Amino acid sequence: MLSQGDKDWIKGTFATKDDLGAFATKVDFQALKTDIEGITTNVAVLAADMSFVKTEVVRMRERAEHIEILADRMVTSADRLACRFQSIEQENKMGARTLRRHSVNIEELAKATSTKISS
Repeated sequence: MLSQGDKDWIKGTFATKDDLGAFATKVDFQALKTDIEGITTNVAVLAADMSFVKTEVVRMRERAEHIEILADRMVTSADRLACRFQSIEQENKMGARTLRRHSVNIEELAKATSTKISS
């Protein structure tokens, strides 16, 4: 037979029916199952949202590349306009010099021929 010390050791070491009653019940496991299903649904929704976000990021990168191309075109056009303006300024200066030279020549010719210049 078991001594009182052995019985105490067994009670202290192993679980009793009262101890097992304190553990989770079938209802607790059902609630846990429902929570796990909810979490699984949330993970699926998050995966779908993440896919949408990835798609949007790819679109934004493509738009950024397109904007960079347009910006490069605009800079090139601005450079061409600046060159054209510079060329026109140079032509204007040369034309002004030529006009002055022609005016002087006409005035000298008028003085030499005693011709009156009309305005």
